Amino acid sequence: MGLGPIPFTAIDAYARRYRIDDVDEFDRFITLVKVQDSEYLRLRQRQDDENLVDEVEATDVEGVRALMKRLGNRHSPEKTDDAHGITD
Repeated sequence: MGLGPIPFTAIDAYARRYRIDDVDEFDRFITLVKVQDSEYLRLRQRQDDENLVDEVEATDVEGVRALMKRLGNRHSPEKTDDAHGITD
C-alpha cells in the first residue's frame, strides 16, 4: 500500500477530538494539514524515485546492456535519448 493524502475523515476526527468546532478554525486547520501533507508526499515521492531499483531479466541481453550503461552514466551530466537510457 502506497502513501496517499490524509483522508478528510481522519482530519475531521482529529478536529472533533481536540474540539476544533468553529467553522473558520476548522477551515484553517484543514488547509494547514493538507498543505503540510502535500509537501510531505511530494518530498517522499522524490525520495522514493531516487531509490528505485533498476531491474531486468538476466536473459534480456539488450536490457542488461542498457542497464549497465545507464548505471555507468547515472552521475554523468549527459542526457539520455531513448527508452533504454542509452547515450551516444
